[in-house]
Amino acid sequence: MKKLFYLSILSVALSAAPLTVFNTGVGPTNVVLVSGSTDPHYVGVTPASTAFVLGLTAGLPGTWIPNNSVSEWVGPDQGDGTGVYSRIYRTTVDLTGFNFSTAGIAGRWATDNTGTDILVNTTSTSQTSSTFAAFTNFTLNSGFVAGINNIDFLWSNSGGPGGLRVEFTSAQATPLGAIPKPGTIALMLGGVAALGFFRRKQLF
Repeated sequence: MKKLFYLSILSVALSAAPLTVFNTGVGPTNVVLVSGSTDPHYVGVTPASTAFVLGLTAGLPGTWIPNNSVSEWVGPDQGDGTGVYSRIYRTTVDLTGFNFSTAGIAGRWATDNTGTDILVNTTSTSQTSSTFAAFTNFTLNSGFVAGINNIDFLWSNSGGPGGLRVEFTSAQATPLGAIPKPGTIALMLGGVAALGFFRRKQLF
């Protein structure tokens, strides 16, 4: 019991570090790409296909969340993604050098028409998106492994324009071998002292 208590304090207080993740429609330096470009961070895996930044020929539907300086819509062609189809678009996050069990990623996504699930290394998180006019928040905090991890966005279009939009708002994990800050050590010592006090009270 004491060991579990000490470990809990330590794991909470260790400093997390940011992970590298990419929104849809940006290049290696997080600068948004021109319409019609290939998205280098998202790839269609079912079926195997290219994710393009949408809007080159037909422009974006006025009902969609507008592209901005943070993310853009992507889809299966260089126009507006018109058609009836289902897609799995994959991006990755590298947890090499991190304690994968501490990884936590949050973001938001939008789809036309339907986002049916987000998978972490093929494991369902049962999170959906059902609108192209507003984002739906998601969180990913389990299913990670050491090294490269796959994050799959499952979505489908039932006709007319179709696309996927993803923005990450937070991504972090504790580096392997992280050392507690001085304040953390004080917190641990205080916890140990408190535990000793309560144990003494139980003995008398």
